[in-house]
Amino acid sequence: MLNPLDRTKLKAASISTLVTLLLALLKFIGAVVTSSNALLADALHSLTDSISSMFVAFGILLSTRKSKKFPYGLYKIENLVSLVISLLVIVAGLEIAFHSIKNMHRVHNLGTGLIITGISIAISFVLGLYKIRISKVTNSPSLKADGYHSMSDALSSVVVFAGIFIYKFVPLAESIAGVIVAIILVLAGFEILKQSLLVLLDAQLSEEDIEKIIKILKDYRGVRIDFIRGRSSGSHYFIEIGISMSEKSLRRAHEITEEIEQKVKETIKGAEDVVIHYEPIKKDYTTYAIPIKDQSPTTHIGRCDLFLVCEEDKDLKMRCRTVENPAQRVKAGRGAVAVKKLIDEDVDILLLPKESSEGMIQIIKEFFDVRVEPEKIERFLKYGLN
Repeated sequence: MLNPLDRTKLKAASISTLVTLLLALLKFIGAVVTSSNALLADALHSLTDSISSMFVAFGILLSTRKSKKFPYGLYKIENLVSLVISLLVIVAGLEIAFHSIKNMHRVHNLGTGLIITGISIAISFVLGLYKIRISKVTNSPSLKADGYHSMSDALSSVVVFAGIFIYKFVPLAESIAGVIVAIILVLAGFEILKQSLLVLLDAQLSEEDIEKIIKILKDYRGVRIDFIRGRSSGSHYFIEIGISMSEKSLRRAHEITEEIEQKVKETIKGAEDVVIHYEPIKKDYTTYAIPIKDQSPTTHIGRCDLFLVCEEDKDLKMRCRTVENPAQRVKAGRGAVAVKKLIDEDVDILLLPKESSEGMIQIIKEFFDVRVEPEKIERFLKYGLN
């Protein structure tokens, strides 16, 4: 079943197919009436536009289907469709150029030709703007390619209009207009081809999208970026982010990764799946903290005078410092202030002189490993306070 965005894309592609088919028919009639090579070339351009719109609609219908064999969906069908469109455009352009150079006819009914090309310019331009606008809303590469195809159709009609308009004064102008239309087609085709191949070959996300993700990650204290990679598939993106965090609580680390995932999906339009690989920041030492009140260890985190913070490596070499408890300067929320200070000091383990049933201790266990180790406390106190 199609979601709202896919229904919007399908509607735009269907409207485009019908409109461009009618335009192609109108131009073919005009080419017969006027014997204009340029108008015939423009009719072929509109026909390829109509065929490409049909491919887009077909691609949208198939790209939304998922199965056991294709768990990531068939989103790249949209890019395959764009690739087919590009080849059609290039072949049509070369054919038009050959036809315009080889066959030079006398053009008749110039007024009729001008009216038809004038109508074509207006319709193709409005249709192109419409498809490009819808492609931005739905993030559809095939619809975007089709939109620019319509814009090139409008541009080619401008060239045809000019060629017919000055034909009376410069007969060769009409054939020249046909060649110019062919060049426009071929250049547009190669641009679509390049973009389609980049996606099919799993090219990296754009620099702009990577910068947006980096900006999100920088808002989180203690998060280090290891890698950011991703690929587009149709109008969807699959993104992988590797980060290291100093966060000690697994629950809180999980919450942070979920927050980042949600923000990335909200920021990168079309982000289908965001996978975050989390690793704790590895240190060569362990950081301990002991709450001190009146020169003695205490279990009252919010009301202690200071913290004795000691770093001990695997060889039991240590380095200690005292850190004032900022919670002493506040009247409410002392425990939260003290915990924040310990987080800022990158504490791994909080050492207590005895077990405690205080509610604050239970909260602290969400952030730190809390242990009762009297011997280690005594050793740290002897080293750090003397």
